[in-house]
Parts: sequence; structure tokens; C-alpha cells
Amino acid sequence: MTLAVTGNYFDIFETQGFVPSPSDEVRDGTQLFLTFAAPEGDTFVLDFDAYIQPASQIGRSGTVAVVEADSTQVATTSFATRIVP
Repeated sequence: MTLAVTGNYFDIFETQGFVPSPSDEVRDGTQLFLTFAAPEGDTFVLDFDAYIQPASQIGRSGTVAVVEADSTQVATTSFATRIVP
């Protein structure tokens, strides 16, 4: 199973990584592709252990999509992280 995420979204974070860890990570000019072992059953849960970098003041937005074997992106959604005092 592969997820495509806006590549620079993660720049605002200090991270300990993903759980489960991806078996492969590839970044092109705009997206980070994370490949994971297929889940048992129909549900995949991904945790991201991170905190905001002290210099980050604004936040960031991005998209995430499930990528099929033929590289077609499906089930795309947008998200945003906003930083408030």
C-alpha cells in the first residue's frame, strides 16, 4: 500500500517517524511516497510521532492520496495544520 503526501508538509515538524514504519520512501519534486505492508483486514492505521519545530509560525497544508499499483492516485483528501499561540 502506498500513500502520496505533499512533500514539504513535513518540513514544519521534528519527527520520531511513522508507526508502522514505511518499507520504502521516495520523494519526487512535490510528493513523498510512503509504501507500507498491506494491513490485515480492511483498515490501515498510521500514526505520526512529531512535534512542531520552534521556528514554525504559520502552519502548512497538503494532500494525501492512496496510490494504486499502476501509479493512479485515488481517495485523495486535503488537510491543514494551523499553529496558534
